[in-house]
Amino acid sequence: MPIPEGFDYDMWLGPTPWYPYTEKRCHFWFRYILEYSGGEVTDRGAHVIDIGQLGNGTDDTGPIEIEGKGKFLRNGIYDIAEDYHFEFLYANGVRMICSTNQPAASSSREPTAGCSCTFTAATSKPVRPPS
Repeated sequence: MPIPEGFDYDMWLGPTPWYPYTEKRCHFWFRYILEYSGGEVTDRGAHVIDIGQLGNGTDDTGPIEIEGKGKFLRNGIYDIAEDYHFEFLYANGVRMICSTNQPAASSSREPTAGCSCTFTAATSKPVRPPS
C-alpha cells in the first residue's frame, strides 16, 4: 500500500520500529497497537473513566485498589486487550466496574470498540459529585 502523498510516515512512527505502511496503523486504528497506544482501556480511560472519577470526586486522587484481567489479541497487526474486566475501589467505598460488552473481533481481526462502566457504593448514601 503506498504512503499517501504529504504524509510523513517516518515521523508518524516516531521511535517505534519501522513497519510497512498500512492505513490500519494510522488515524483511528493506531490505538489498537500497543506500541502506539494502550488500546481501548486507555482510550476509555481518557474519556469515560475520567468523567466517572470526576463525578465521584476522585479525579485528583484515583482509586486505592485496582483489579483486572484481559484477553489480548495475538494475530495480525492488533495486539491490545480486546476483552477486559477491571474494577477500581475508591477510598470513599465506591467501586467502578469497567468491562467490554462487545462480541469478539470480526474475522478481519479488527477490534471492536465499546465498554461499559458502572458504579456501586458501599453505603446506602447516594453517590453525588462534589459541590
